[in-house]
Amino acid sequence: MNSSGYLPFDEAYHIYSSFFACDPDRQAFRDKLLDPFYGLNVYIITQPGITGKVFIVLKENTEMEAFLVEWFAGMFEEERYENDMKKELHTLDCSTVQLLLKSMDTEFDKNVLRSVLALSHSRPELYDLGIDASSAKQRVNKIIEAAKECENALIAGEDLVRIHLLEKQDKLKREMVEASNTLEKKRNVWPEKRVEDLEDSVRSIKEKLNDIGSQLSNEDTSAKEKTRRAAKRRAESLLNESRIKQRKLGAGRPGEIDEDEERFLLKAIEDMSTVHGRRHDTVMYLHHRVKAKDMLKIVNYRRGTKGKKTLKAVSTVLARGKPKRKHSIQAKRHLGQSLFCCKKPPKTEDNETEPTHHQRAHVKNVIEDFCYNEEDRKYAFIKGMDDKAYVRPGTSVGLRDVKRAGIYQPSDSDAARKLPKYDWVNEEIYVTPSTHRIFTKKPKKVGNKEAYVMTDDESFVFMRPKAHVGSSGTVWSSEVYVLRANRPDLHQVSESSSDYTIIFCSYCTRIKDKVKHFIESTMKADVMAVNSQPDTCPFQIYEEKRLTHTSDYLEKAVDIVNITKMTPGEGQLCGRVQKMVQSVLFSMNNLAKSANTGVHLWNEYQIVIKECDSILQLFADLKLPKAKPRVLELTDAGPGVGCNNGAVQYRMAEAILIHGHDKVVQVHRGRGDSGQNEAERTNAAIGDALVTGETLDWEYHKRFENMSTDEIEALSLQEYEHMEEERMKKKCMESSCRISRESGWRASSKRIPNVQCNPKRKTAISLDKSYLEKYISIKSESGRSNTPGCGYYNKLERFCQLHFKRGELYIEYLKGSCEEIGELCDFCRVWSGPKTDYVPRPYPNYAETGFHYLPGRQTPVRDEEGNIRAIDDFQPRAALKNFTSSK
Repeated sequence: MNSSGYLPFDEAYHIYSSFFACDPDRQAFRDKLLDPFYGLNVYIITQPGITGKVFIVLKENTEMEAFLVEWFAGMFEEERYENDMKKELHTLDCSTVQLLLKSMDTEFDKNVLRSVLALSHSRPELYDLGIDASSAKQRVNKIIEAAKECENALIAGEDLVRIHLLEKQDKLKREMVEASNTLEKKRNVWPEKRVEDLEDSVRSIKEKLNDIGSQLSNEDTSAKEKTRRAAKRRAESLLNESRIKQRKLGAGRPGEIDEDEERFLLKAIEDMSTVHGRRHDTVMYLHHRVKAKDMLKIVNYRRGTKGKKTLKAVSTVLARGKPKRKHSIQAKRHLGQSLFCCKKPPKTEDNETEPTHHQRAHVKNVIEDFCYNEEDRKYAFIKGMDDKAYVRPGTSVGLRDVKRAGIYQPSDSDAARKLPKYDWVNEEIYVTPSTHRIFTKKPKKVGNKEAYVMTDDESFVFMRPKAHVGSSGTVWSSEVYVLRANRPDLHQVSESSSDYTIIFCSYCTRIKDKVKHFIESTMKADVMAVNSQPDTCPFQIYEEKRLTHTSDYLEKAVDIVNITKMTPGEGQLCGRVQKMVQSVLFSMNNLAKSANTGVHLWNEYQIVIKECDSILQLFADLKLPKAKPRVLELTDAGPGVGCNNGAVQYRMAEAILIHGHDKVVQVHRGRGDSGQNEAERTNAAIGDALVTGETLDWEYHKRFENMSTDEIEALSLQEYEHMEEERMKKKCMESSCRISRESGWRASSKRIPNVQCNPKRKTAISLDKSYLEKYISIKSESGRSNTPGCGYYNKLERFCQLHFKRGELYIEYLKGSCEEIGELCDFCRVWSGPKTDYVPRPYPNYAETGFHYLPGRQTPVRDEEGNIRAIDDFQPRAALKNFTSSK
């Protein structure tokens, strides 16, 4: 009690409560104060008014004057507060309620306000406020049920958000493991830039995981707020799907155009009939293309026959058509059956040729054969191949329509880059990019069907000078050997990995392939054909070129190796291999200078071959990782990779002999259906090759560069033409190399292609392209026997005849297939992997209606008698050719 003898009740209660662990009851405190035996000698006085303030006043020793002053001051203050509040408050009348209703957007919100007013006002008051009392009171239960549904939706939204966060957390953890494993494997393989990008992605995944963890645990206010907003969005989505706050479907204003009028408009469009538009003219005019402005007249003509009111807006009719973009805002306003469209109809598919469905089924079967289970995928090497038409340095062809965003550059015209602006340039400097996409697929259940989804995926692009390299089986084969040497890890069986680094495996692969190629291409018939006239003997020139190229290739392989990135043990092995290679190079140089012929020359070759065999034996003793013995190549039907191309068949046989493959399959897509090729995705991005988008400058070397006036005047016409030819060739090669160096790819791509220039002379494993083409072009046996390399090419041709099964759009090799037409050859006696069978080619499914093929696992490889099915037995175009030729 203060000195005045009175105290506010609330203040006294707080002092009393401070002596207890938990707050006592206020009413009990009041009763104890007024207890006749134990209480105090006080009055408890309640001040009249809204607040009802309570005081405790002593019966004695009270300064009544001070108490009354505070008493009345409080009353006057409350009265003044009430008056102020009355002035500030708006009167709830009919105009105010209608104003509030108009400010609300949805009908549900308006009904909520009506229901609240219905609960707090009587019927006469509701009518005075402009609200229908009956309907407002009837909606109360529905509004309360909707509010409960909203609460349930919010709870469900919180659960869905948590489930989504947990799923996202699991997905990010898997991505983290995959990225970390890839980073560990590719740290010494990929360029530094790609490794840094992968490290950035790992850090980004860690940050996302931390954010999700904080949201799941609600660590701070920001995480709670983020989760609350996400739950609210999910709840709104659930409410929209269940239409809790919306009116029933079909409610509202009926449509102005019915189904009959839509059908009539469609018929008019099909029959090309229009209406003039004059009310007295009831005739329809034929052979008039229906335009947008005619549609309103046609619909009004139909409505007039039924006595309906005419329409005035063209958009009312157009909204009944199919929208151009179904995800646009305007598409939501389209009604009706969408019987017509104002966009160009889908173009007729030009890929529906005779073999299209057959080849798609063939590709599906071969993918299933190579990727059905883990054992099949372990030994399978799958690759998609394709090449872009060309890129023209100095022009916009091949680079146009791919840079969707603007190219920012300095405003100063002198400092700005030169952009493509013309499309004529010397065709000798065109560049052809070729794509190799290496991937693996796994089976996955999608609905009721089984699909094969791509898992591992890496792309490689080679830039070819079109005029000087072209696209042939030899060129594609050279690129394959480069890929095997640069990335041996992609060609190795996963379980056969050893402790050797990729750099050491690359070095061994490069030397091993060339040494094996030299042994296989050295034939006694070719060596014995060398005569004693070295300058004129074509066989002598052929052998000298082969020896020189092999020496240059091996020297280049030794020079480019980086021993510092190998382990100490690998460095010692590398030095041992180099000594053996140097011995082979010394013997080859002596052999190229030898003047012997016939048997003596062949004996000298045997010495070199014996040294080469010792190198291969060393590699066998090192137990290098085993290469994948099953190869699948998926291509379009282009001439450079076609199975009917002789060079493709010979180079395939050559690769089989060198690498010891068990199974090789090459399948082409149907003509016009090349867009299904997996390599097309990488090929489509080659147009974005240049980072800056500027024109490639190809004028690297000027005419008569570094030549004096006297030297220029002394040139003959033949010398000038030869010099210009060499200059253009040099510029073309440099343009290809520049494109490969300055290539840039979209940051959104998960797999960044590796771009490089086409293999040059010393790095290409084969240099006999002209000899092979000459051999294939000659059809007579006598003419072929006089061609250099005929012994080796005859060996490859014989191998193709014994082992290859070639159809119109596929070619297949299986080890041991020679036994079907004769005796098993020595090459086919040992398998590199588990034995396998032919790929089941498409077989009609007679149990289903329509044109369908059996699933791969149900497709027979052999006929009822146990024999291999005939080649192209159900290929439509091949059957059509056989049918027409038999007549």
